[in-house]
Amino acid sequence: VFKEERTVPTEEARTLLNQAPAQAVLKSLDQAVEKHTQLDEIIFKELLSQTKKSSGASGKQLYMPIRAALPGRLHGPELDRIFLLLGKGKVQSRIRQALAEVTATPH
Repeated sequence: VFKEERTVPTEEARTLLNQAPAQAVLKSLDQAVEKHTQLDEIIFKELLSQTKKSSGASGKQLYMPIRAALPGRLHGPELDRIFLLLGKGKVQSRIRQALAEVTATPH
């Protein structure tokens, strides 16, 4: 899951990603990640805080879209570990991939 460039979301994750609030979270997160050159534990917390503030999402509405986009499933390792394992490039790539796929998929 972490070595692959692309991730194929589960059906459950794809359903979540097709919802407008989830897309708003991912767009906000992508903009926040763009401002940093690297990711670490402190920056991870800042990213979540910025994303929460700009998207208005909190709790599961904040975390689940990120899970759906990054590992492609709604359950798994802690998000901070996922961010650190993937690194900035793969985090952005997977967020943008998730957004492009839901934008290209007819509803």
